[in-house]
Amino acid sequence: MLPLFSCPFESLILLPQILNIGIAKSDFLMANEKFNAIINKKFKNTHLIFTDALKHDVNGTVGVGIFHHQYNIVQKVKLPPESSVFSGECLGIFKALEYIIIAKLKNSIIFTDSLSSLQGLVKNPFKINTFTPALYFMLLALWQLRLKLFALSDGS
Repeated sequence: MLPLFSCPFESLILLPQILNIGIAKSDFLMANEKFNAIINKKFKNTHLIFTDALKHDVNGTVGVGIFHHQYNIVQKVKLPPESSVFSGECLGIFKALEYIIIAKLKNSIIFTDSLSSLQGLVKNPFKINTFTPALYFMLLALWQLRLKLFALSDGS
């Protein structure tokens, strides 16, 4: 496990901006229309990156997908059966952040359905007993984006 002290302090206290776009699971009939309306209104000139993870029933592996909408780029990662969906979701967000850094995308938003990963990002790492390495890596990637002066809001 990555020791807490190996991370820059500033990366541990970084609070990324997390938005709830307000589409509930019960809105499944109108979800596409609502989502497209929100994108066209608020994120017109923004790179849209989507992440998701799932556990396969047949072999128990965890599949992770990252999709960049504008460039139609897909990245797939397969994790061993010992992996959790939470780990896959965290890896998906980390890979999306890594992609933003490598591609130097200044206006970007990552869409995920992993509330637990997002809650883990905003928890105070000094007050919890177990802080998974995936969360460290996400915070370090967010910090790296900030250092590179990309357009990233941290809520301050």
